[in-house]
Amino acid sequence: MIADDAALVLVRPDDDLNTIITNVREAGTPMVQLLVSDGAAALYAQRDLETLRRSVGSRGIELLLITSDKLVLSAARRADIQTMEVMDARIRPERATGNGEASPYATRPLARDTQSGPANPAQPPAPADAAPNDDDFLRSLEQANLPMPSPAISPAAPAHAYSDFDDFDEAVQSAPTRVSLPTEAERRPAPRRYADDDEPERYPPPRPRVDRDVAGRGPDRPVARPQLREEPERRRGLGLIPLLIGGVLLVLLALIGGVLLLGNRTTVTVNLPVRETQERRVDGLPIALIGLNDQASQSAVQADIIRAEVVYTATGQVTEETLTPTTAAAGAVNVLSLNTQAIDLPQGTEFIAANGQGQECRFATNEAATIPGSSQSRQGAQIITSLGQASVAVTARALGSACNIGENAITQMQIPGQEPINVRAGGNLEVTHGPIGGGSEQPIRVVKDSNVQEVLGQALAGLDNQARQELENAARAQANLTLENTTITPGRNDLSAGQGYEVIVSPAVGQNVDPNNPTFSVTVRGQFSALATPQGRPLQNQLQPAVSEALIQSGQVKPGDGLAPAINNWRWDGTRLTVDSLLQPVATDNTLAPATLAAIRESIRDKPRAEAEAALQVLVERNSISGYTIPEGVQALPGYDFQLDIQVVPPR
Repeated sequence: MIADDAALVLVRPDDDLNTIITNVREAGTPMVQLLVSDGAAALYAQRDLETLRRSVGSRGIELLLITSDKLVLSAARRADIQTMEVMDARIRPERATGNGEASPYATRPLARDTQSGPANPAQPPAPADAAPNDDDFLRSLEQANLPMPSPAISPAAPAHAYSDFDDFDEAVQSAPTRVSLPTEAERRPAPRRYADDDEPERYPPPRPRVDRDVAGRGPDRPVARPQLREEPERRRGLGLIPLLIGGVLLVLLALIGGVLLLGNRTTVTVNLPVRETQERRVDGLPIALIGLNDQASQSAVQADIIRAEVVYTATGQVTEETLTPTTAAAGAVNVLSLNTQAIDLPQGTEFIAANGQGQECRFATNEAATIPGSSQSRQGAQIITSLGQASVAVTARALGSACNIGENAITQMQIPGQEPINVRAGGNLEVTHGPIGGGSEQPIRVVKDSNVQEVLGQALAGLDNQARQELENAARAQANLTLENTTITPGRNDLSAGQGYEVIVSPAVGQNVDPNNPTFSVTVRGQFSALATPQGRPLQNQLQPAVSEALIQSGQVKPGDGLAPAINNWRWDGTRLTVDSLLQPVATDNTLAPATLAAIRESIRDKPRAEAEAALQVLVERNSISGYTIPEGVQALPGYDFQLDIQVVPPR
């Protein structure tokens, strides 16, 4: 017995995928049988059939696809859709009916191999009980359900030029292979399933039931006419109400779906590939300057030179005290001599001693001195020797308390130009003395280089700010001029590198400061200059044409070679303006090859953001594109081409 909750939907060759999906949904039954005409190109692709299955499956609709088109059958089976193959016939909506309209279920016989079977027999006569007009019968077949399994019609059955669906059924019953009937479980309607976001739809009234005698047909028995069970007129009228409500709901759902689909459009921007072999750098290109009163030129920059001498002073304090030796140790030494001859000690004769820490201290005579020779005298049986003796004043060579020494600490005497002589007791020369002191230190504050460095940064920052202010004031003093801050020289980087200024420190490094006011000053001075351009003609706008013209005039670029400069940097050194640029090829138009655009769509369609970015990066590495941009916030790319826009822009 044929299931009641199924509908038959015709797919014409010119129907697109959206039309098919809409017709299936509007059928209003959980089971839909698609009668697909030959040449229905919308169902040739497995991807489109999978889209159809998912779309109607979300509404709880199951599909049975009936066709004689091999391409549609192959794609439907790969897309996991139930199929029924029509053999020895073609489904083509082209035969005219009795009322002059084309029958949607007309078929044509396939060409048979004349060597493998008999010639086509004559068309069998129409059944005796056939009505004059079979359109009502055909429409009832459209509302009837076909069996769920996919019976195979034997290719051995003879082909006929069938005049209507009854002829086709008669050919089926005369074939050696019979159509296997579904079991009771297979005929039972599938349970109604709803998508999570769908509400149960109200279906239209049940269609007229069709009882067909399939199992009892034999080779000589004509096809029985379906018995249409008539419903009361009142019930038919009431059935229009749910039908209208269902139609309104379908329209609303279609509008909502359209808004959702169109509102999910995403634009992905890709950059044209760069011909890297033609890129080259041009650094230090000089650009000519012309005065404000000169006529504007594409090959020069119109600007005025602003100059200013700037002085800035910053002050600091010496906070650390240092002990500095202030006085030297001084005293007198006695020199005793056994030599009979006098010894002259010139000024600067040194006496060498060691202090309490074992450090050497040298003392020098303040003036020249002479040590008389020794003498002998006889007193009875004794001869008495009198030593020559002299007292000499000495002063320590170094300041400070380090040369304060104790009694008889001097051990050597050195006359200028001679080797040191030991002057200890028992020798020919002996030096004796008491403690020698007087060396001392006192705390002072001295300007150090570290003190200057602490203040120099502040001084340079003040110099830069004051220079910019003075240059700005000078530019404003002339009407309609704007200072180009990027051309101020020396710039901040130059000042940080110690260039473009001089430093004056007072008191100088190493000198003492006033203990009552331990301050010092750091003064920096520099010659600054910059360019000022007319209002409305900033330097950046003038540089692009000027650089292009300068490259052509210098022969580095030829007109029409498809190269354009990308300016990276410019410098004003006080005397000339130079520019650094990168020559890049210019695309003739913002287009990509159709194959490349198709590859881009295929690689990102219906992909998460991470996978889409990885696929686009592969195209960048292949130099198919030079860059890409996916809008922020897009976590997944749309699954339909009409929701996905690819915008092509020049290289970065």
